[in-house]
Amino acid sequence: MWQSSGIISRRSTLWPFTDVQRHRRMFQLIAFLWLCSAADLFLTIWAHRFTPFVEMNPLARGLLETGAIGLLVMYKTVMTLLGSSLLWLNRKHGRAELALWGIVFVHVLLAIRWSNYTDRCMRSPADAIPQIQVALR
Repeated sequence: MWQSSGIISRRSTLWPFTDVQRHRRMFQLIAFLWLCSAADLFLTIWAHRFTPFVEMNPLARGLLETGAIGLLVMYKTVMTLLGSSLLWLNRKHGRAELALWGIVFVHVLLAIRWSNYTDRCMRSPADAIPQIQVALR
């Protein structure tokens, strides 16, 4: 709590997600987003090379099928850079933070999906093929 011109402001104590710390939260969420995106890219390439993996993104699937791994890395990096830059430039707006929280939530769900996928593949690769195909539908 702090005083300004004799008036006590309780804004920062009543609700912890106010504008006061938004730039810090946005930076941390964007850093986490980059970490999740890098993990997703690594696991996508790993699964494509070593498992019966079917990419759900049609553009990424086309790049993987033609063996253009370098282009896939560039595409994923540029898209993440573009998206995170737009969010960072709009960090003063609550909508940008809300959107970033939503994107991070989706990436956490994707990480759980990758965990389940790799667990099935590592437990029994031969038995995992039908389960993986069912899980991806």
